Amino acid sequence: DWWRGAGSGAGSIGYPPVSLALTMKLFEALRVAHQDVIAFTGAGGKTSALVRLGSELHQAGWRVLATTTTRIGEDQLSLFPHSADKHTIVRDLEHYSYVFAYSAVRERKAYGFPPDVLSNLINRLAPDVVLIEADGEGYVEDAWGGGRLRFGTVEVVADQPTIRCPMTTRPQNG
Repeated sequence: DWWRGAGSGAGSIGYPPVSLALTMKLFEALRVAHQDVIAFTGAGGKTSALVRLGSELHQAGWRVLATTTTRIGEDQLSLFPHSADKHTIVRDLEHYSYVFAYSAVRERKAYGFPPDVLSNLINRLAPDVVLIEADGEGYVEDAWGGGRLRFGTVEVVADQPTIRCPMTTRPQNG
């Protein structure tokens, strides 16, 4: 069960144990603020960072909605409470205060919601923070050109593809 992981006790959300004693929480280092929408991109570590940050925020009493613009492995859903039903996401967020929302599982991959559905969910749920794993093979979000996402009173227009650092997408020595 995700909530009986390596957290601080029964009923807490945990992330994998680390061998180093951490003096600062990830959410403090990133200066996460209420109503932030945080997108994780790059060649590796997105899901781990999302799980860790979500766990820390949950433990601090925040309501956290997590999702993906593309897809994650079905096996990774066990890392957090999750729901593919738009109606139970509301209940799950209230119950757990941290939920990963996705639209469906196909070929062992959990796929995110289209931008308009995600925008409606965010407005309906009013989470304290939204965490998004925002890229993957094929860069699905590149097809969003002209699409709009609304977060409360803020509207974001996808008017150009995400610019990626080539260092994270090319094999590295060592």
